[in-house]
Amino acid sequence: MKRIIIASIIALFVGAGAVYAATVTCTVLTVEDGVVTLDCGKKAKKIKQGVKVKVKTAVRRKAVEGC
Repeated sequence: MKRIIIASIIALFVGAGAVYAATVTCTVLTVEDGVVTLDCGKKAKKIKQGVKVKVKTAVRRKAVEGC
């Protein structure tokens, strides 16, 4: 019974490790008709063709004036 529990816990951690996404910082080269071209440099190998990616836009913050 203990071996089954230990094996299931190990399988859970090994499977969970494959779910984490790679973080890659890219530069936008062009934007045309809904097609965005990115330059990710050497880290582009982490991204495979056909995989959905989430793009987070950079936010410019306004200056805060103080007393």
